[in-house]
Amino acid sequence: MTAYVLRPAPVAPSGAVVFIPGLGNRTSMVPGWKDAGLPVTALVRRRPQDDLDLTERGAEIARLIADAGLDEVTLLGHSLGGLVAFETARHLADRVARVVVVAQYPPHVMHRYTDEEIEASALPELEAGLAPELREVPDFVDVARSIWRSDLRAVARYRTDATISVPLRAVGARSDGKSREGPLLAEWARYTERPVETVVVDGGHNDIETLSASGLRTWMGS
Repeated sequence: MTAYVLRPAPVAPSGAVVFIPGLGNRTSMVPGWKDAGLPVTALVRRRPQDDLDLTERGAEIARLIADAGLDEVTLLGHSLGGLVAFETARHLADRVARVVVVAQYPPHVMHRYTDEEIEASALPELEAGLAPELREVPDFVDVARSIWRSDLRAVARYRTDATISVPLRAVGARSDGKSREGPLLAEWARYTERPVETVVVDGGHNDIETLSASGLRTWMGS
């Protein structure tokens, strides 16, 4: 069984937008984007508790996209998902039209949490963002913290000097300390042989989760 599944099913074999979520694997907004006419599908992890490196995730997603017969794909990655989108493009360049990275600095300038920072600040901050009714379910919180911890450690381990031959667009958010500086977003040029576009929009790190399809098109530049 593969680690990922595409949901909802792609509407056409060519030109799909494949959304790769960040921490928490939130994809609940994707059906709304699709209903509004965006040819989008999302990568949903079957076993989010599995401790996969980002390079392994990219290779796994590349196999899934190839097996689905998709081409001219736009890989849309949010936060951690932006790094996974880059890794996917490394394995799938002949099927990828472009990569759009949202709210994620490139690997050599991004912050990597230490284990101490994960426990002291990152996990409490993520837990505070849960709905109150979910924070009151200890088993749910324990599972969520385990998944977040695994993902944050995967980011901390991630290193690459690789390049892709795919155009890349980097979208930052002005209220997000992890993506608000345009010059740092422009450093994605180190990782592709093709043109890089950068744009910084109003909003915060997770605003993509409440974005309309038309707003997403604007962010993507399409």
